[in-house]
Amino acid sequence: DAWILAGDRASDVAGWRVDADGDVDGDQIADILVGAPLSDQGANDAGIVYVWTGGVTGDGDLRDAHAWIVGEFPDDGFGADVHFAGDQDGDGFSDIVAVHMGGEIWCDSSGNNQVGIIDLYSGAITGEVASTAALGRWSSEGRGDYAGCGLANLGDINGDELDDIAVSAWGSDVYETDAGAAYVIYGGGLAGEHDLGDADVRLYGSDQYFRAGSSLGDAGDLDGDGLTELAVGA
Repeated sequence: DAWILAGDRASDVAGWRVDADGDVDGDQIADILVGAPLSDQGANDAGIVYVWTGGVTGDGDLRDAHAWIVGEFPDDGFGADVHFAGDQDGDGFSDIVAVHMGGEIWCDSSGNNQVGIIDLYSGAITGEVASTAALGRWSSEGRGDYAGCGLANLGDINGDELDDIAVSAWGSDVYETDAGAAYVIYGGGLAGEHDLGDADVRLYGSDQYFRAGSSLGDAGDLDGDGLTELAVGA
């Protein structure tokens, strides 16, 4: 069966990114995150992230979601990517990471002043929440990095029983122009304000226009050590 969760307006691009691998209300039913990065609810193209709970048993309207996190600044592109982050704050519920792309949700150009931001939110939210209510914030190392164009929950890759998060920035110039970068932030370290240069693991492309981090994801356990590997495309 297939059902529709309808966005508020066509121009919101609701469903730009979705994730359904978390439980924010403890009912043991997978909940759904829906990003709508061009929503005007908070400001022009500020974006919004919807949290839909209790499963889907028929067509619905995202305006009836359990919770929604509202971008507050024009052209913020909040919700350009969304993921459940496991339980980062110890309350027993899945938490949420969401990306602000600064009006560049297509991630298909370079040489601009875009600054990507990745925010952490408690999953124990209801109703309307401002995007500024984040528990943690990770900002790109430089302008035009496109940090957040790739985002993945890797599960636990360091054995501490907390989910770890990978972030890509294909436009990173740390080594060469658009050489790219990928970062891993270990679970428990997402809270507070940080620069991605402080991430637990930093992988940088070495050649000009290499664009490391054009894609990334969970590669499973490739070497039999019981821990997940990270795959990075370039």
